[in-house]
Amino acid sequence: MPLLSCPSTGTTAVSSSVLNKNSKLYGPMNALDVSNESTCWNSDGQADGDIDLSFVINFHRTVLIEELKIQFQGGFVSEECSLYTAAAAAAATTTTTTTTTTTTTTTTTTTTTTTTTTTTTTTTTTTSSAPAKSSETGSPLKWKEVDDADIEPENINSVQIFPLGHVDENDRVCNAIKLCFQSGTDFYGRVIIYKLEVWGEEQ
Repeated sequence: MPLLSCPSTGTTAVSSSVLNKNSKLYGPMNALDVSNESTCWNSDGQADGDIDLSFVINFHRTVLIEELKIQFQGGFVSEECSLYTAAAAAAATTTTTTTTTTTTTTTTTTTTTTTTTTTTTTTTTTTSSAPAKSSETGSPLKWKEVDDADIEPENINSVQIFPLGHVDENDRVCNAIKLCFQSGTDFYGRVIIYKLEVWGEEQ
C-alpha cells in the first residue's frame, strides 16, 4: 500500500493557521515531510482556547484512501477530528449540432431539377467541473463529510493509526482530504502535528 501524501508525488498541504505565520518553521508541508522527523505543523492559538482548525491535503490526482497515520505532540492534540473528502466531478460534455442546407438548381430546355444537399456539422465542447488544484486558485473545493471515519486521537506522542477500510469506497475515492480539529488539549487551542501520512491506492 503506497504512501499517497509524500510531497514528491506532487501532494500539497494548506492549513487554516500557522504559528506566528511562520510557514517555514511551522507550515503544514512540514507534517508531510517523511525525510525529517523533527519538523512539524504548529497551528496558532486563541486567547480563549477555542479551536476551529482545518488541515487540507490536496493530492492533485484521484486516489483511494485506506489509512491515516498522525503523530501529535502530546499536550497539543485535537481529541475530535472530522474527515472530509473532495472528489473531482465528472467532466460535462455539451454537443452542438449545426445543419447547413445548400440548394442547387439546374435548368435545361425542358426540365428544371432542384437538388438539395444537407451537411451536418457536430461540435463537441468539454468543460471540467473538477475542484481547484489548490486553494491558491481561488476556486473552493466541494467537501463531503465522512461520517463514519471514527478519528478520535489520544493525547499521546506516538504515531496513531486510523484505518478507513470500513468506510464506503465512494467516500474514499477523492482528490483531496480535509481534517477539521475540535476539542484541543492545549489551553490556547494549539495543535502540533509532526507526521501526517495518508496511505491507500492510486486510481
